[in-house]
Parts: sequence; structure tokens; C-alpha cells
Amino acid sequence: MQWSRTPPRDIDAVAKRLRASSKFFKFLGSVRDELFADGFENELVAAYAPRGQEPSPPALLAMVTLLQRHESVSDAEAVDLAENDRRWQLVLSCLGCGRAPFGQGNLVRFRMG
Repeated sequence: MQWSRTPPRDIDAVAKRLRASSKFFKFLGSVRDELFADGFENELVAAYAPRGQEPSPPALLAMVTLLQRHESVSDAEAVDLAENDRRWQLVLSCLGCGRAPFGQGNLVRFRMG
């Protein structure tokens, strides 16, 4: 399963409103397509093939892991931030989503991969 990184129309407006302290989020948002080019993303998909659980794109989970490390947050907090923090939503291509595009269990399985 590949990560659909189609940016919403208002992504530029949100990026412009981020404070200077949000440089990391702006950076990740601007380089995510380079980080997870199709070739690398295909390798991730092959390495993390679904094993009976609802799949989440490995590239998305890798990006969440980068955000978690930067913010020093738990899996539960990462889910909450993906649902409520526009900076996280900007980076994860889910602006305005009411629900995180992954769950705590997805992150655990990704790390165990």
C-alpha cells in the first residue's frame, strides 16, 4: 500500500502561517516526495507487506516516526497530534482529517517489522 501524498489545496496557506519554530515541519513537508520517491517507497511496501492487519503505508509510518522523534512523543500522542495538530497534518498530507491515518498498533508493528 503506497502513501497518497496529494497535497490539499490549502497546504501553501497553512505552511505560510507556521511559526519560525515550526521549521522542521515545513522542511519535512517540502522534502517528503524526495524522501519517499517511488523506488524507495516500493522497497518499504515490499518490506512491510500486510500480515493480516489493516495496512498503513510504510512511508507514512516512517514520516510519523521522524515526527515522533522530533517531538519526543508516544504512539498515543502521535495519533492525537495527527488528528489535532495542523503541522502534523501538513506533513502527513491529511489536512483537516478528523481521524489519524494510522493507529498506535500500526506504529508498533512498523517498528517490529
